[in-house]
Amino acid sequence: MLKRENRLTKRKEFNYVYRKGSKLNFGQITIYSIKSKFAFPRFGISVNNKVGNAVLRNKIKRRLRSILCEYVEKIMHKNIIVVAHNEVIDLDYQSLKQLVYKAFSKGKIINEINS
Repeated sequence: MLKRENRLTKRKEFNYVYRKGSKLNFGQITIYSIKSKFAFPRFGISVNNKVGNAVLRNKIKRRLRSILCEYVEKIMHKNIIVVAHNEVIDLDYQSLKQLVYKAFSKGKIINEINS
């Protein structure tokens, strides 16, 4: 589970990353990232109301939180927002995990891994 210090929680933080951060689109998900002043990563998850009902949106958020939890120890000095689109409904957990890994490696977020 993501600790509170590893989450973007305020609207102001989300808006800053949306405006100033770099954007990478991968069909089912979009990644926004920007350097942070903190020594640890901070993640935000956004799932639009168009994706489905609340149960489905929360399921997607839980899966993404679980996947992002693996990257907490490996990424430094980044604020990252993962935006899920309609097509993410069709993905199972393993496919979503591979998609996030591919997005992070293509976006050069994963190059900062210390291990």
